Amino acid sequence: MYLTCPIATNGIRFLNFKPGSILSKMRKSYFINLVCWAFIVVIKTAPIQAQAPNSLSRADRLYGVSRFWQEVNYNFVFLDKVDRQQWDSLYKETLLRCQETASDYEYYLLLQKLCASLKDGHTNVYFPNEVAKNLYTTSFGSYRFFISYFDQKYIITRVNASKKEEVPVGSEIVEVNGLPAATYANRYVKPYIASSTDYVLESQAAYDLLKGYIGSKYTIVIKTPTGVLKTLKLEHQPTEEKEVYPPFENRALLDHKVMDHGVHYLALNSFENIKIDSLFHDVLPQLYKAKGLIIDLRYNGGGNTNIGFDILQYFTHAKSLAGSKSLTREHQAAYKAWGAFMTPADTIVAQADGESSNEEAVKCYLMANDKAYYTFPYAPRVCGIWHCS
Repeated sequence: MYLTCPIATNGIRFLNFKPGSILSKMRKSYFINLVCWAFIVVIKTAPIQAQAPNSLSRADRLYGVSRFWQEVNYNFVFLDKVDRQQWDSLYKETLLRCQETASDYEYYLLLQKLCASLKDGHTNVYFPNEVAKNLYTTSFGSYRFFISYFDQKYIITRVNASKKEEVPVGSEIVEVNGLPAATYANRYVKPYIASSTDYVLESQAAYDLLKGYIGSKYTIVIKTPTGVLKTLKLEHQPTEEKEVYPPFENRALLDHKVMDHGVHYLALNSFENIKIDSLFHDVLPQLYKAKGLIIDLRYNGGGNTNIGFDILQYFTHAKSLAGSKSLTREHQAAYKAWGAFMTPADTIVAQADGESSNEEAVKCYLMANDKAYYTFPYAPRVCGIWHCS
């Protein structure tokens, strides 16, 4: 079994290690991504029809759970926001349950649930490729559809073309395997999704509502836009049909067009590819002539801050643009040990002219309580009229 712990700064560094090897010291991290090779998945009430691999030994399973728990304790930057008693209790529970899992699929599922309890979208557990390749989200043999979350409902927003009359776009999934869809999601989907925000959790839960291993079966009830209830029996299998309705949009990295009344439309669909900056500069002379501007970021999933800065500077009169600060947990074993016996009062030194803090005592106390951080140097990006440097 391999565990991978990427440390995110401006990029991602991957530290790979096998059971028994030494893990290099982690540093320079604001968001600590602790990743065990796995794939996010959820338990279903229907039995799994295909045999998942079962390659991990009991020792490997115990080791993997313990290593993940250990890395969180040492490097998870938001540990001070975690209920430690609850976290340790869940760790012990996972240690017991992981020994009873019948496959690698079930084992990594437990790790994913342990991870999700941290409620951080940058800390995830994924299944290995040999399991991931047999996981399906949208394909059910002769059926294929995609689910989105709208107005607290699970709505089918795209289907394979041959089923668009039987399963109309806009149909609501009201029941899954005998349970109301919301109940099913709360019980079998959301507990396995790592997220710090409710809206991301809801959106991902909708997309993953029927995610499962090949051969998994579901009975769902949908309500069409005209109010007709239909029952569908589904089984995860590859879908040969490629055409979907509505068709997938082939979105360009940047899209620009002139609309009525001199209003310009500008879609910036990603900040991951630096090419978007040069594309933006190409249309910039036309934007200067615009009487109004619509900027569409609906399909922009983020990316590199520097790429976004290069565009943002043209839409502000600010002299500087603030970005994110980075910090990482600090550990010094002796300080943590000494701080375990301290109270906040021990960090104050009485002097004739008043009280002052004892810096070493403060460091000991903070480290013992997982609240000691090193903040990396930071300064806002200074902008000229038309550029940032």
